[in-house]
Amino acid sequence: GIVDGVQRPMLNGKFNFMFGTLDQGFWPDGLYLPPNREAMVYDLKMLKDLGFNMLRKHIKVEPDLFYRACDEMGILLLQDMPSLPSNSQPNPAEQAEFQRQLEILVNEHKSYPSIVTWVIYNEGWGQLRNAPYPEGSLTDLVRKIDPSRLINSVTGWFDHGFGDYSDNHHYANPQCGTPFYSLLSRPYDPKRIGFQGEFAGIGHNVSIEHLWNVQQAIDQID
Repeated sequence: GIVDGVQRPMLNGKFNFMFGTLDQGFWPDGLYLPPNREAMVYDLKMLKDLGFNMLRKHIKVEPDLFYRACDEMGILLLQDMPSLPSNSQPNPAEQAEFQRQLEILVNEHKSYPSIVTWVIYNEGWGQLRNAPYPEGSLTDLVRKIDPSRLINSVTGWFDHGFGDYSDNHHYANPQCGTPFYSLLSRPYDPKRIGFQGEFAGIGHNVSIEHLWNVQQAIDQID
């Protein structure tokens, strides 16, 4: 909705500034598998204690208990569709499978009120580059399945004007849909919500017992 002349995300008729983390859902003992419900709840409570009101569930689908906990705690979720490989251009069969699983994701999770936005593509991963752009038909499809949620068709780049967000990623300082330019940013789109889907990316080199002991990852800490 329009607030003071600017397109904003609305919740129950009111503008809520969404401020949160890019939650990739990694666990030190199980990688993508959380050890138990209590651990997931602890993470979410810690986020709220730090002053965040949302998280973007990044290219991962969690167990149902995670979404129930977000419902109970009042945490807003931007739910990503898990991506195809980042450097791939899918063939027709792969694209059809991506669409099939996107439909399953939305249908299985649209009853959780904590989810406020569906995210279709992340940073062009597995996103076809040529017209007709697949995010156009996929946005229409998601809108038909669930007309109650906002849709972030493309978070990052290769944006062609679909969906409710103009979402730019910019490290390490935010741009938030402003008219400034860089290699990967775009001019402000007043018809859509200006959104900073990812920013910061600040690394801190701590002692080895608190790091993934992978030399390539350690070497890349900024």
